[in-house]
Amino acid sequence: YVRVNASTNSRAIRINFKIADRSSQPNLPQATWKIKVTQLECFNTLGKYRDGILETWTNALPATPFTSSADRDEYLIAPPGCLQYYPDRAGAFESFNYNRGAGPYIANLVYSTCFKKSPDVCGIKFTSASFNLAYRDDANLYLDTDCQVNPVTRGAPQSEDYLFIPEAETADGLRGAKFCGSSAASQIIASTPPGPLYVHFRSDNLVTENIPEEGYRFNYNVLNNCFFKK
Repeated sequence: YVRVNASTNSRAIRINFKIADRSSQPNLPQATWKIKVTQLECFNTLGKYRDGILETWTNALPATPFTSSADRDEYLIAPPGCLQYYPDRAGAFESFNYNRGAGPYIANLVYSTCFKKSPDVCGIKFTSASFNLAYRDDANLYLDTDCQVNPVTRGAPQSEDYLFIPEAETADGLRGAKFCGSSAASQIIASTPPGPLYVHFRSDNLVTENIPEEGYRFNYNVLNNCFFKK
């Protein structure tokens, strides 16, 4: 899901959609949305344990009901900095406007997709179902510096779209962090960062003729044995 934070004193959230002008481009399809909104209650975690020896320590904290609804909300609440959040141990995720692999993905995006890291989890495995981002040179591996121009040597504008996967290694032994072009297509990628589990997507506003910008879709599974991470 996409996380939207509501401030304490706000009773409404405004979502703006910026779309192409249909009056000047009447052949474009009519834009529509289907949105499900779920309110998640934030609460003080210590408030759940108002019993036994911890009761004395938590008397000054606001009471929080320990119910199935509270457990559900705690499970679903995304960590700060995550635009998308997947709390389940396995599932699938895709770029915005993936459109069943036809794309194109949206320009000028910078956001993180996060995954729940339980105490027994040491990493995450991504299995690519589809991956096709822009690239700037068809003679490279589409990894790391191939995906982002060094500002010291920057010349004419070139594509810098990429998916960042920390501490990534493919089943073929290829190591990198920034993936662009088709570098992650048909790949199994293990990510074993010491901190949170996440990927980070960045897109610019450049479009190059004959270079597809279809986006990506991955299946994922968290890992609890990173010695045999492949």
